[in-house]
This record gives sequence, structure tokens and C-alpha cells, in this order.
Amino acid sequence: MEDKKTTPYKTAMNYGALLGLVLILFSVLLYVLDQTTNQALSWISYVFLAAGIVLGTKAYRDNVNGGFITYGQALWTGTLIVFFASFLSAFYTYIFTKFIDPGLIEKILEQTEMQMIEQKKMGEDEVEMAMKYTRMFITPAMMTITVVLATTVMGFIISLITSAVLKKENPNQSFDNVIDNT
Repeated sequence: MEDKKTTPYKTAMNYGALLGLVLILFSVLLYVLDQTTNQALSWISYVFLAAGIVLGTKAYRDNVNGGFITYGQALWTGTLIVFFASFLSAFYTYIFTKFIDPGLIEKILEQTEMQMIEQKKMGEDEVEMAMKYTRMFITPAMMTITVVLATTVMGFIISLITSAVLKKENPNQSFDNVIDNT
């Protein structure tokens, strides 16, 4: 009888969708509280990322993969979860910045310019040039791409850590069986 290969895609999509919705709800909460540009509060989203990765990877390990998971499988599962979540979050970001509150982009640009001026490391001309390039990248489309890339990279980094904790090697799996499965 052949071993049925299990893949994390279904679990990753389900937990990615849940994580994406949590990130969207958190963004809405920040918007309602007028804290959208508050950098300190935005760090809380990393706690949500870690929780989504841990819960989803653990669910895959325990419910789908027979209670065992290698470090690589855990890393792949966690990264997939965040990848799927990032698409939902990016879609929301696009809709939000394009239609719901297009003024948010100007707010971000003003905040960025003020930070550059307050640091006093650049002259007026340098700040103008930096803002010119910043304006090219702070658009709804570019923010959408950035959300997918940045969230996935951060999820990968978090998964590097959580995978070490969640891995649970199958002691009954022989070396030959490992080679056959790759």
C-alpha cells in the first residue's frame, strides 16, 4: 500500500484566509481609532502573523500529517499561510487606499516628509528628491505589491523560528523512506 502524500495547501489556504481576515479587521480597527499611521501599533500585526503561523502549522502537523512535521515542512506551511493571508490583506489595502480613503496616501507622504525634516540629516533639496521617489512608490498599486512581498518575507522569517519549535520528526520513518519521498 502506498503512502498518501499530504500537502499543506488546503490547511495553508484556510488558515491564510483566517489570518488575512484578522489582519484586515485589525487595519479597520486602527482606521476607526485614527491610528493607521501609528508605527508602534502596527507591530501588533506581527503577533497576529506569528499566531496564525503557529496555529496553522500545528493544525497541519496534528490533523493532516499524522502528528509529525519536519522543519522544512513546517517552514513551507508557515510561509504558505502568510503568503495566502498577504493576498487578502493586499486586496484590502488596494481597495482601501484607492476608494475608501485615498487621502491616506497624502497623510503617509506628509508623515514621511516630516520625519526626514526632523532628522536634519538631509538638506532641503535632498528631502525634495527623496520625496519625489517616495511618491512613485506610495501608490495603491505599489502598496499592494509591497504588502504581498513584505508580509511574505516577514512570515518566512517568523516561520524560520516557529518551525524549530513545532517540528516533530517521525521516529518510525527510515532514511530510505525519506529519500523516496523527496
